[in-house]
Amino acid sequence: MFKIDQEYHEYNMKYSEMKLVFWESNEKGIKIIDGNNMKSFGSNISSRRENRTAINLLLQERFQLEKELINIDKRLRKGGHTLLIYIKIRTEFIDANTISDNREYNYLRVVVRGDSKNPITYEKHLDNFCYINIIQNINSFLKQEIFYKKFNMSDKINYKNYKLTFAPKAAGVFVHEAIGHMIEEDIFQYVENNLREINFPNSFTLCDDPTGYEKMVGINKIDDFGTPVKAVKLIVNGKIENIISLDNGFARSGKYDELPIPRMRMLCIESPLEVVEDINDLIITSIDYGQVTPGNLRFELNGRGYFRSKTEGFHYLDAIRIKGNIKDSIESLKIIGRDKEVFVADCVKKGQLVRVGMKSPSMSIICESVEGDLYE
Repeated sequence: MFKIDQEYHEYNMKYSEMKLVFWESNEKGIKIIDGNNMKSFGSNISSRRENRTAINLLLQERFQLEKELINIDKRLRKGGHTLLIYIKIRTEFIDANTISDNREYNYLRVVVRGDSKNPITYEKHLDNFCYINIIQNINSFLKQEIFYKKFNMSDKINYKNYKLTFAPKAAGVFVHEAIGHMIEEDIFQYVENNLREINFPNSFTLCDDPTGYEKMVGINKIDDFGTPVKAVKLIVNGKIENIISLDNGFARSGKYDELPIPRMRMLCIESPLEVVEDINDLIITSIDYGQVTPGNLRFELNGRGYFRSKTEGFHYLDAIRIKGNIKDSIESLKIIGRDKEVFVADCVKKGQLVRVGMKSPSMSIICESVEGDLYE
């Protein structure tokens, strides 16, 4: 029988429709778990003093920040875009069977909507909450992403059995969806036989190691059952060695009244696979959302990217839809470079939201079909 006390403090900031608003929320509760049965109940917020340094700085500089955001918003609106900005700062105190721990995470999230069928989003962990740093991060993102409005949609692409390149962020999402979720204990029990039939590249190694990223993914010394959080080798030299289970530091829940389930923390691809210099002509830069059907190990991903032509230059690609079979795509997998990048995002499973991370290089795979809108 487990008794778990959890307490959360959240500070939130949102910019929308030329207005900046702040709010905070607090929650505390206890859950008692006996096998698959759980009882939970709320309780009074304690007198713990959480660190307010970051939110206090935001409040002090709110007028300067709002002014700068309005200026950015006005420029975007001239091009048919709208701007949403979120900042969340979350702290958590947990006592799992008398083992105590503190957790925290924060993020800046930028959402731009326009003619694109999918919103363009950006997230970043903040170490510096000065409004100048926040504005610099937003402007840097906008310069990189908001460029295709200069072009007009000229065609649609529809390729079959096509080799494409995932940039690091997109590659991380692919591995998260196609491999990470499949080796979570509550899913693995149904797909184990099919997964073990996959011939992973011989040197493919996948680890879950949140060391150094604790303040990004909101996990620290223990999981929600009080098990120490350590690095776990999941796939070693192409063989599944461990799974993401409730017994080895992966028990996580979104709130005090939710039953802990096996969840990823920080997936890291460690493979010393070959470096392929010839990057394919279709590059996926971002996966906005995706899903896998465990029953047949099929996946569908939706995102953005660009098409690189030796004769015609670059073309922006939007509303990309990628479909395939996990077995075939993984067996075609090649690591492109040593350009590893870290990406952290919210992940929802069984209605529970937790922060998860991916660390991946770019990679190439073959997919059954790729569709999308081409701009020139």
